[in-house]
Amino acid sequence: MCRAHYLKEWRASRTGTCSITGCGNTVYNTMRGLCLTHYQNMLTAAKTEICSIEGCNRVVHGKGLCFKHYQNELYASKTNKCNVDWCERVEHLKGLCRHHYVKEREAAITDKCVVNGCDKIVLHGKLCSEHYHKSQYAKNPERRREISQSFRKNNPDKVKKSYRKWRTEHLEEDRARSRANSLRYYAENPDKVHERAREQKHKRRAIKMQLPGKFTADDWRALVARSPRCHWCKRPWKEVGSPTHDHVIPLSKGGANSPENSVCACRSCNTKKQATRFDPISGQGILL
Repeated sequence: MCRAHYLKEWRASRTGTCSITGCGNTVYNTMRGLCLTHYQNMLTAAKTEICSIEGCNRVVHGKGLCFKHYQNELYASKTNKCNVDWCERVEHLKGLCRHHYVKEREAAITDKCVVNGCDKIVLHGKLCSEHYHKSQYAKNPERRREISQSFRKNNPDKVKKSYRKWRTEHLEEDRARSRANSLRYYAENPDKVHERAREQKHKRRAIKMQLPGKFTADDWRALVARSPRCHWCKRPWKEVGSPTHDHVIPLSKGGANSPENSVCACRSCNTKKQATRFDPISGQGILL
């Protein structure tokens, strides 16, 4: 059998789990009782030499370079192009670039995933790529989550490119998922949604009228925390309901959208005051 099928059969024959507490992955190095991830971590920890590229703090993989820069140098030294007519990538193996080599290798595999209802080809043991990664995630979700977060942080361009490609192929599915997530967030966080809408409304008006000041959601929460009752009628919120944002000097009269010009008012007083400079309770004018 070829090397690929030999490795698959060899991996499938292995038994036992990693000796690291909390790790449920299959043993890779039987002498040390470690899975592939922890075995590689052990080898990396044993190395002390740093990559010779300026600004790179990774450990050496080969020729005084870390694995990333070693691979870059290896590919840069290759001059042969992929045999596919329109492909300009460098050769990886058998006269093909890595992309077309993987495609050709997958096309030669005929075994199907053992999961019921899945017709995808086998790539890892007896599972397709999707179900293999799901099984690995189920074994150690925290570790897989850390790996995913690290990859997203270190490769933002790849993540964006992958998401754009997926979205073009699943546009309606992505829209439905986004709508469902938005509705769920609105249902679970109505106060945050109202705060955000209030902030955007006043900010938009202030910018349109070219008024000074800035009032954020944090400013509103701080204002509510130090206002136990309505600023105008002095009644507690238990009697008049939830507080509303009121500008002492209305925006339409040139008032600033700032914490200094903002108070918490009940809905009744805010409605009575409207866009005036008069106290809704006493009727007296408010000085600038």
